[in-house]
Amino acid sequence: EGVFADLEEPVIGLALSGDGKRLAACGERGLAKVWEIASRRNVFEKLVHGDTRIRTVALSPDGGMLATGGDDAATRLWRTDSGELLHKFDFAGKWVRTVQFSPDGRILAMGGTGDQTVRLWDLRTFNLAAVLRDGYADILHLIFSEDGKTLAAGTRDGFIRVWDVASGKLRQT
Repeated sequence: EGVFADLEEPVIGLALSGDGKRLAACGERGLAKVWEIASRRNVFEKLVHGDTRIRTVALSPDGGMLATGGDDAATRLWRTDSGELLHKFDFAGKWVRTVQFSPDGRILAMGGTGDQTVRLWDLRTFNLAAVLRDGYADILHLIFSEDGKTLAAGTRDGFIRVWDVASGKLRQT
């Protein structure tokens, strides 16, 4: 009870939906799964980036979409109930290391290695909404504030950078 043990490979990424009803995991060989927590029912299972390694997963606040990022320098957006690929977002760096949905589910943030930027994608249009420049280090982790107005990034150089999402201005380092 409470153990989800059928990924069958080392778990390298985890995400919970904002409503706490769904759990996503990714393994190092490229498998991603999504479960309904209460029923333990598997609602999504795919090798999401072909034969390349997956490094991160994120669930939309309602659990209806899964974002996956990997070594193919792309983030893919999936519908969790049908498994349909909604969009592929290209990344300018080498690997996508982190993806995160804004709390309202309208923005997808992604960062990684080799680019030193955070890219914000508008999920209503699938257009690039903003590029937040760090310029110093690879982006390893992202997190939005509860109101979605602030985005923090943990970087390879050991710093945490904080941006105002609306203006794209770096607030703190």
